[in-house]
Amino acid sequence: MVEHVSADDSRSANLNTIGQHHHLAKTDVSVVIPTIGQPGLEAAVLSAIWQTHRPAEVIIVDARPPGERVSLVERLKLKGIDLSHVRVVRKPSADANTGRNTGIAAASGELVALLDDDDVWMPNKLERQLAIWEQLSSEARQVSVLTCQAYVEDANGIYPRRALGRESLGDFLFVRRWRNLRFNGFMQTSSLVVPAGLARRVPWSTHWRVHHDWDWLFRATNAGCNLITAMEPLYVYSSAAASSLSRSVLVHEEIAWGLDVLSLGSTELFGYLTTVVMPRCVAIADWAGAARCIRLAVQYGRLSGASGTMGLGYSALAAMRRASRYADGNRAFVAAHPR
Repeated sequence: MVEHVSADDSRSANLNTIGQHHHLAKTDVSVVIPTIGQPGLEAAVLSAIWQTHRPAEVIIVDARPPGERVSLVERLKLKGIDLSHVRVVRKPSADANTGRNTGIAAASGELVALLDDDDVWMPNKLERQLAIWEQLSSEARQVSVLTCQAYVEDANGIYPRRALGRESLGDFLFVRRWRNLRFNGFMQTSSLVVPAGLARRVPWSTHWRVHHDWDWLFRATNAGCNLITAMEPLYVYSSAAASSLSRSVLVHEEIAWGLDVLSLGSTELFGYLTTVVMPRCVAIADWAGAARCIRLAVQYGRLSGASGTMGLGYSALAAMRRASRYADGNRAFVAAHPR
């Protein structure tokens, strides 16, 4: 079951009233920030510290190798910033999900809010999401996961553009419709606020190196959790961080993830392979990977409505964009090196 809270929802009026008063301090929130020392770490940490609903603690899980330590805390102390509720947990060379699990295990709050080290929360993010939390019954709180909209830097817009309806999570995320074609069901780690007990019962998998957020959301919903989305942009998402893996390796892991996690014979698998993975293959000129996506989508997925057309259209658009960038690069080179 998935719910959303939109601007015209009757509950929103109540949320506005609650948001004007600070009656939410009874709920302790632990913020978990795993990091390898991204340049945006300071902005991320400050956005957690300066919430209108002050978190009970901010846990920075330092996954940098031995000998490379995050000096952020020392720098912020020199600036006179109150760090009494900030602590650093050392987990050298841990991957992102191990870092998240480590922070969750160390958390003392009733709720755990996850934040990537290159994203930034709006000052009222926790306050707005906790306003929703306060209206849930005690039973609903045990199985509810709070999410929200994001301002996506690379796309220069607010996503998801619509809330999840009656469709499955997979169809919401991956099946393109004729309206709201891009980022239909965008959901990402820095939006999540999760009951601590639930976060420990459904840990973040260290099996995959791709799609950490989607993978956790599928496992959480399969375990009977509800996703409740505040339809207002409460953080800034950056996808600019480079992976240590080559893009071709990531593409083939993405294919394996889809075949393992998504339902065979489904529109979600067809949509995922044709609108998520295949355009990335085209963008890096991995034609064998693109052909494999088409073959697997036809063999194991199910074509429905606009999903097939949009899949091929997305790939064609990615090819045209790549060709355009290549042509622009050639023109720039010729201009810079006249004969």
